[in-house]
Amino acid sequence: MFRRLSSFTVDYTRESHLIIPFSSPDENTRVYVSEKGIFYILAYGHLFVIANSFDSEINIFIREHRREITHALFPRAVRTDRFLLKRKNTPPEGGRYTLLSYDDISQITSFYTEETPFDTDEDYLSSLSPENTEFSVMRDRDGRIISSLYTIKARQCAVAVATREDERGRGHASRLINSLPFSYLFTEDESLIPFYEKLGFSIAREYQEERYSYEIRNVHGR
Repeated sequence: MFRRLSSFTVDYTRESHLIIPFSSPDENTRVYVSEKGIFYILAYGHLFVIANSFDSEINIFIREHRREITHALFPRAVRTDRFLLKRKNTPPEGGRYTLLSYDDISQITSFYTEETPFDTDEDYLSSLSPENTEFSVMRDRDGRIISSLYTIKARQCAVAVATREDERGRGHASRLINSLPFSYLFTEDESLIPFYEKLGFSIAREYQEERYSYEIRNVHGR
C-alpha cells in the first residue's frame, strides 16, 4: 500500500493544504506514497501528510509507524454552513467607509484575530483590492475598535460583521449595517439570522462550503 520514494521535493504550488517545514528530505527523512497518491513524510520524529483531505488510510500509516513518530500533522476537511442574506429594504445612500493605512490594517487584524472567531490575517487584509473592498469600523473613546465590517464586490456584499465581546448587545453592529449601502450579507452563524432578519434581511441562499483545518495528533495519546 505504501511505497518508499528515493527522492522527493515538496511542491508548494500543489494544493496540499499543509505547510511542510522543509523543501527536500535529508538523512533524517523518509518519504512514502500510497496508491491513492497521498504522501507521508517521516521527519525528525514527526509525520507530515500531504493530502487534499483526511483519509482513513492515514490512520493505518500512523499505526504502522507509531514507534518512529510522536506527532502526526494532517489536513481535515470541515463542512461549513454559509448563508447569503439579501436586504429587503432599500440600502441607505450614505455611509462612512474607511480607506486603510498600514496601521489600520494591523489594528483590524488584531481585532478580528483576538476579539472575534474570524481567521482573517494581515496578509489577507493587505491583499484586498481597494476599489472593491472598504471597511467601516466603530471605535471606543480610547480609539480601540469595538465593531467592524467590510464589503466586497463594490460595496454589494458585507462580510465579517463582528463586535468585541464586551460591547455586544449595545447596537454597534446594527448601526454599522443600517448606515451602509450594501445589498447582501454573508454569515456562517445560523443563530445570528433572526438578528439580521430584524434589520430587514432574508435568506437568499443557503449552502455548504468545504474548508481545511490542520490537525496535530499525539500518536501515543500523551
